[in-house]
Amino acid sequence: MAALMVCAYHYGGRGGDIQHAWGSSPNHLFPHVAGAFSYGPLGVQIFFIISGFVICMSGWGRSVKDFAISRIVRLYPAYWAALIIVTVAFVAVGYQRPSDADLLTNFTMLQMPAGAERVLGVCWTLWAEMRFYLLFTLFVVCPHPSGGRCPQEPPASGCWCSARCGRSARCTPTPPGKSS
Repeated sequence: MAALMVCAYHYGGRGGDIQHAWGSSPNHLFPHVAGAFSYGPLGVQIFFIISGFVICMSGWGRSVKDFAISRIVRLYPAYWAALIIVTVAFVAVGYQRPSDADLLTNFTMLQMPAGAERVLGVCWTLWAEMRFYLLFTLFVVCPHPSGGRCPQEPPASGCWCSARCGRSARCTPTPPGKSS
């Protein structure tokens, strides 16, 4: 549902490039749905919420190293493949190839803070996700200095960790099946 919301927004709920591609305003072309399609960016927020739950579950009982490896293995191979495919496609259809420096920076997923041109425009979300991973690692995955751990249930974990981390800066979720 969230993916369809984003697609609808990009194809009929906004002006800009899509208006140029359609040759007319989506409001004019799709008067009955353009208003609803304009809410498509909420799909991105839904992805971030789902991602928050998935990240919590993937961090339970893992060390910082294991958590980092799980995130790297999940994200980078598909992202690298997409970068290569898009770069080859750009060259094949005659678009300007990204500079070597920009392409290499894109391979790190750090193009946003480095100020490099994005090869995949839609990957602006990756920088937001990387920052979330860093904060999650610092406040939830890293061991708490006093040895305290967060409970495993996500709603309780969020409240407990917020209170606990507000006092001392770090805590770790309890692996499923263990009590805190």
